[in-house]
Amino acid sequence: MEKLTELLNLRAAIEMGGGKEKVEEQHKLGKKTARERIAALIDEGTFVETNAFVSKKCSEYDMENAYADGVVTGYGAVDGRPVAVFSQDATVMGGSMGEMHAQKIAKTIENALKTGVPVIGFTDCSGVRLQEGLDALEGMGKILSNMSDASGVVPMINVVCGKLAGVAACMASMADFTFMIDKTSELYLNGPQVIKGSTNNDLSLDELGGANAHAKSGEADFVCSDEDDMISKVKNLLTYLPDNNLSEAPAYNSADDINRMEDGLNAVVSSGSYSVKTIVENVCDLGSVIEIKEQYATNASTFIARLNGETVGIVANSDELDRKAIYKIESFIKRMDSFNIPVVTFVDVAGFKASASEENGGVLTACAKLVNAYASMTSPKITVAINRACGGAYLVMGSKHIGCDAYLAWADAEIGVMAAEGAANILCQDEIAKAEDPVKAREEMIKNYKENVSSTFAAAKRGYIDDIIEPATTRPRLICALEIFSSKRECKPSKKHSAI
Repeated sequence: MEKLTELLNLRAAIEMGGGKEKVEEQHKLGKKTARERIAALIDEGTFVETNAFVSKKCSEYDMENAYADGVVTGYGAVDGRPVAVFSQDATVMGGSMGEMHAQKIAKTIENALKTGVPVIGFTDCSGVRLQEGLDALEGMGKILSNMSDASGVVPMINVVCGKLAGVAACMASMADFTFMIDKTSELYLNGPQVIKGSTNNDLSLDELGGANAHAKSGEADFVCSDEDDMISKVKNLLTYLPDNNLSEAPAYNSADDINRMEDGLNAVVSSGSYSVKTIVENVCDLGSVIEIKEQYATNASTFIARLNGETVGIVANSDELDRKAIYKIESFIKRMDSFNIPVVTFVDVAGFKASASEENGGVLTACAKLVNAYASMTSPKITVAINRACGGAYLVMGSKHIGCDAYLAWADAEIGVMAAEGAANILCQDEIAKAEDPVKAREEMIKNYKENVSSTFAAAKRGYIDDIIEPATTRPRLICALEIFSSKRECKPSKKHSAI
């Protein structure tokens, strides 16, 4: 009985984390505690904590007692599906990462790999413990190594619930999806004081590493208004993802008609002003569209959605491609393909952005990586040309030439080596200059080029597109194409990995 009483008392102390006062401080900041986050996410009664009795090894520098070494780890279920979870406890030594703290997280990721379940991490960490020196860094290295092994094998979701600084911030960047919370999250490699010392720039924490800053930098996939909003969005995202790379994403019975027509799409592009998100929302199952990295590289949009109850990744662009847009699309395609999720690409691109900063900044490398992403993808890939698909940008945006399974085009789309206006200026400049009415002559040349060289019908004659469709029929045609290619099998050359 004495040992049992000792056990119960110790468990009670562990569950209090840093104590009542620090828990109250956490609540005053509008933040949940580590255990409250897990309780909000995991189905009631399913959480099993692991390594609760682990504690720090270091006893120097008068370090305070670190119950559970400042991190809660374990496994449970979300809507009946098993997941692994870790949650850093900012009430215990500020959530700082020591050797044993790191080992607990590393072991959680390792167990998720063994069992093939998603990993959700709630990070709230002031950094590596200076008192533990290289032992703490060794543990951090093990986390990052295990995350590298898990990448593309099991979905990893990281939620920055407070501060995540230094090399530990790589945990957010190495995850498949990163959530940040407005006015609460802080994510940076070097803090404001270090930046000021090096560059003399005086930045606030929010300007440097806040949720809105990283929504624009592309580090954050989702920005949440508060922790309740975050839990809701994490749960919703999980419904779109498979358990691992050998399983399929959950399928749901869709109440949306698979044959639903959207007559409004017939005039949407010719109107001269349209939103690609509106097109995507009209085509996909109603209410199923989630935008990813909404504020980053806004000339390209990425979504995860459902078509006839099945998860699908969506890429859509409506402007020239630049480096940021290319990297956004490339990383998204790789994430989708890693977990057997088909990708539908809606193309409206006139070419690549022309500027010295793009050329000097590595746009060629970005372009090569995008080609590699599409060409190496083995999940179904369907492309729809909705307006312009011109030049090299047409080629790299999921064309037949780099392995698209089905290429559809709206009847009014323009597909060519360059936009008709530019082609007419180059090919017919002498005729235009000699004409009595150069403006009218140029318009005629452009019209002729569009009809005979860069029309969808010209591309279809060459087999470069599989079908010309009425925009209103896009939804049923995509559902049909995805059903046909759902059993697709494709073997790529054996290699360790691409070196592009």
